[in-house]
Amino acid sequence: MELILPFATAGGATDPVSILNVEIQSLYDMTGQAISTAMRLSKEDRAVTSLEDRGVLKSCVKTYGVAAKELVKAGLALSTRDSKTVILMLRATVSSFRRCDKAFEMPGRLNKGVMMKEIDQVLLDMAKLCLEISMLIQRGTL
Repeated sequence: MELILPFATAGGATDPVSILNVEIQSLYDMTGQAISTAMRLSKEDRAVTSLEDRGVLKSCVKTYGVAAKELVKAGLALSTRDSKTVILMLRATVSSFRRCDKAFEMPGRLNKGVMMKEIDQVLLDMAKLCLEISMLIQRGTL
């Protein structure tokens, strides 16, 4: 619930599809913020951010961009009630976030990794939540 409540609006729809739509949009917005943060960190003073760290951050910017496109496709599929595509795109989004997550865990990498690791974990948790909701909707249990 703590991942859903901040994005709920007063008087907003509370059916599962509407909640999933809000979650996908929120995740898309947060992905954009993560892209901005990673870009900023990758451009910081070279004495603070190593060449390898900048490479990891730039790679994650690209991966987050892919995730954002997958979220757009998931949102469009949700609007037409294409649950198979929604699930497929959300699975791809989870995979995208996991790729960056693994890059942040590499030994000796990313002086700024703690902050990005935390951001990535929130994105990953939200993507998993969206995927779970979409699977429950498809099964008719929500």
